[in-house]
Amino acid sequence: AVTRDVNVSLLSKFEWPNGPHILLAACQPNETAKECKVNGQSHGIFSYLLLDTLRKTNNASTYRDVFKRVEALVKSFIPVDSPQSPQLESIYGCSYDRYFLGDTITEHPPS
Repeated sequence: AVTRDVNVSLLSKFEWPNGPHILLAACQPNETAKECKVNGQSHGIFSYLLLDTLRKTNNASTYRDVFKRVEALVKSFIPVDSPQSPQLESIYGCSYDRYFLGDTITEHPPS
């Protein structure tokens, strides 16, 4: 898995909000995020699989668990000759074992 704690000194050129954060990204800086078609509509593979994973886990998973599942699914869809390696990074010591979005996601009935 591509998980790491970010060296805060490397972030000096960016303006980050204060406090701990988790960064999820579809790919590494030297890669391209791939797309797929589902029912005739284009979707980013990472975003599509992330949302699908959240729906299937009833929103009660940690960042680590969600990432492991999405990373494995992304890699199963992507050809070996065109890699896409999702990122999970902790900024300012935020824990990967926290519930995704603090377990604040709730399902809304269709309108």
